[in-house]
Amino acid sequence: MTRFDLLSLTILTALLMIGCASQTVNIAPPNTLQVTTSNLVSGQVQVAYSATLGASGGTTPYSWSRASGSLPAGLSLATSTGVISGTPSSAGSSSFTVQVKDSAATPQTATSTFTLTVLTVAAPPLVVSTSSL
Repeated sequence: MTRFDLLSLTILTALLMIGCASQTVNIAPPNTLQVTTSNLVSGQVQVAYSATLGASGGTTPYSWSRASGSLPAGLSLATSTGVISGTPSSAGSSSFTVQVKDSAATPQTATSTFTLTVLTVAAPPLVVSTSSL
């Protein structure tokens, strides 16, 4: 049985002088907080970027933060929405870890690590055309 299986607890109770009876009480496992986004799409230099991180479980609303690493230059993480947005200013790959925290009285946290690649967009080829006079 895994920790996510439904737990069954049997409680023996004495019923006055009739004897013992058993009662089954089902206890659900905790509503575990987790990051549901598995990867991020690549961005392009000087092109607006937006991606929304997702989470499930725990108690909403959630609060997002960058736990380690850094986002590509020009991008930022909105703490209340989990949206990574902005306009990347240089090409390359950045690895970072995000943390989501729920709003329960005893908050849960979950983390996930991402690599976000920003590509350089090749300029279209220069075409010169002439017209006859």
